[in-house]
Parts: sequence; structure tokens; C-alpha cells
Amino acid sequence: MSELPAAAYEHLAASGQAAGIPRLPLDGQPIGAAWDPHLAPTMTALGVALHVARDAVNQSFLGRSAVPGWLV
Repeated sequence: MSELPAAAYEHLAASGQAAGIPRLPLDGQPIGAAWDPHLAPTMTALGVALHVARDAVNQSFLGRSAVPGWLV
């Protein structure tokens, strides 16, 4: 699965906040994610826009991402 699940979204949002990365607010209306029904409510609750790029090395050599719960 390459889609971002709610648990990974929460992890990335918390990691970004802990690292002092400025937060961007979400904009627009929520849209449900077929792969994880908890993603849209989680995003709405946290209200943080994330721009995510998976690490190519992890994808190629490990077959997984460095983000817990986010498999590729």
C-alpha cells in the first residue's frame, strides 16, 4: 500500500511539530480516503497540511518507508 494511513499522518504531523517545522493549515473540504476511513477525520482534527515524499532508498532497498505504518 502506498497511500498514507491516519497513523502515519499523525506521526508526521507530530514529528514536524517537534522539529519546529512551521505548520500549514489545511484548506478546503474533507474527502474520505477509501484506504483508511480514519484519515479524513484525523486530518480534520489536526488541521495540518503535510507535503510528504517517501525516501527512495527505503523504497528501493528495504521495501518500506521510514514512516511507521506506511508501507510501499
